[in-house]
Amino acid sequence: MIKNMHSNYTFVFFGSDDFSISILDALCKAGFVPSLVVAPPDRKQGRGMQLTAPATKIWAEEHSIEVFQPETLDDNAVSFLKEKIYTWDFFVVASYGLIIPQTILEIPTYGALNVHPSLLPKYRGATPVESAMLADDKETGVTIMLMDNKMDHGPL
Repeated sequence: MIKNMHSNYTFVFFGSDDFSISILDALCKAGFVPSLVVAPPDRKQGRGMQLTAPATKIWAEEHSIEVFQPETLDDNAVSFLKEKIYTWDFFVVASYGLIIPQTILEIPTYGALNVHPSLLPKYRGATPVESAMLADDKETGVTIMLMDNKMDHGPL
């Protein structure tokens, strides 16, 4: 298990893929280790339709961090997150794949941050990197925003 140098903070990380892993690695390098990782459920993939865990689940298990894999972010997910710890300080979301409802965004004390792999608002949505490449953009970046109930929206 990795040491949380900022142990005064408790936070949840929501993510699924390799982009999410790069954010998790950067957070941990800076001393911020999530107490819980929320990942999509394992899915069948590939020609053999093998049940495959999302990258964030694998990462969390390698670092002895608890994983929560709800099928949907419904009332049961809200209850789980609220009951897990007295209070969460913040959430970090990076390439999670589901819209996070307001009832979940309201749980942490300081809100939820979304790490988006584009310079918003230009490439909102699920394929910002691909869109920037197809547009032959010479400059791109990452946007961090305080989440609200709209897609890829909130104070930058």
